[in-house]
Amino acid sequence: MNHIIPPDNLDELARKFGFGKYASLPKDNVNSTTTKPVTKTSNTGNFVIEVLADRYRLHNIMYRGELYVVDWSKDFLRGGEQHSQQEWIDLTKNEEFTLPDSPLCFASMQTLFKNKEETNLIEQVRNYFAQTFKVEGNINRPHTSSRAIYNPRGNDEVIHRLGYPDQYTVSTKLIGQDGYITTIKPENEMNTLLATQNCEEIQQVIEWISGKKPYLYRINNKPSSKEERAVVLGVDSSNYFDIADGDIDGGRPARGVVVARENSS
Repeated sequence: MNHIIPPDNLDELARKFGFGKYASLPKDNVNSTTTKPVTKTSNTGNFVIEVLADRYRLHNIMYRGELYVVDWSKDFLRGGEQHSQQEWIDLTKNEEFTLPDSPLCFASMQTLFKNKEETNLIEQVRNYFAQTFKVEGNINRPHTSSRAIYNPRGNDEVIHRLGYPDQYTVSTKLIGQDGYITTIKPENEMNTLLATQNCEEIQQVIEWISGKKPYLYRINNKPSSKEERAVVLGVDSSNYFDIADGDIDGGRPARGVVVARENSS
């Protein structure tokens, strides 16, 4: 006897096991518990949060000019181990979760902010990002896969998704004074580091997430030779949220992401 599977069941099977249009998304653990998605409407599309056993899945995140599904690991990678930026990249090159670049970090928080309402799920994910970028005890601000390169001559560079197949580079002038971004208004630098020039919106998003004002910390004068720094984001020990150049060899924890184009086939 032939058994015909209804179309709805086929779609659900494809989603669970990564077939067809779901091939680029991570396969769900069949035994994982999933809450019913909460759907909200924003100017970036149909924003959806899914809570899976080990990740928050955010739909319709505007990133690099397209809409993406972004999975954020609930836990710090490898139980919160601290490694240098390059060590983390080497450790995750062949893993499902990789390091987010700084524009993806901001795009995820920005989309959440644009859809904010007093709901338990929105607050849960907002608090997740607040805890991600909070410094406690000997835990330092987490590594991203973005690296700033200060050149002695000409433009500086920022490499995003460093060491991964989708690595890309933005050339710009990064050197300048430190300061709160709404005071010094480093629009070009913010566009390079976070993919938006809107310093007022950056402050609104980051203050909503962390309760702190964003502060740009960087090299102030041209170096005599090339200097490379890791781009790190997080609450400083003082009263601001760093958008900063950290030591590439410094040990830091990391969250992981899985990124796929929305509705990719």
